Amino acid sequence: MLPKQAAAFQKAGPLGTPLEFRFEMLGNEWARSMPRYYFDLKDGNGTTPDEEGLDLRDLDAAQDEAARSLGGMAHDAVATLSGSGAEQMEIEVRDDAGPVMTVRFSFAISRNKVS
Repeated sequence: MLPKQAAAFQKAGPLGTPLEFRFEMLGNEWARSMPRYYFDLKDGNGTTPDEEGLDLRDLDAAQDEAARSLGGMAHDAVATLSGSGAEQMEIEVRDDAGPVMTVRFSFAISRNKVS
């Protein structure tokens, strides 16, 4: 049996969080040792599919990344909303086989005074 060789490098995730990628040498080919997840963003402006994806250790890590991304999206939406309004957004997480989870968030702003 051939000895395994490994390599790792870091890349910034969607919100700047460092993500570590690990590869193992299998025969003459480098193979990812973690599953790849894609994060498709959906909001009032439509859907933005994730073309690159992220290699994460498991489904829990994918859920954590979706929650962080959705939190950032919610912050940006509240900051740019003028006056009262409502917004719903979601991230559909998929792997190479298809959808694995959907994370949704909605909020409403009701102002009693106009500034």
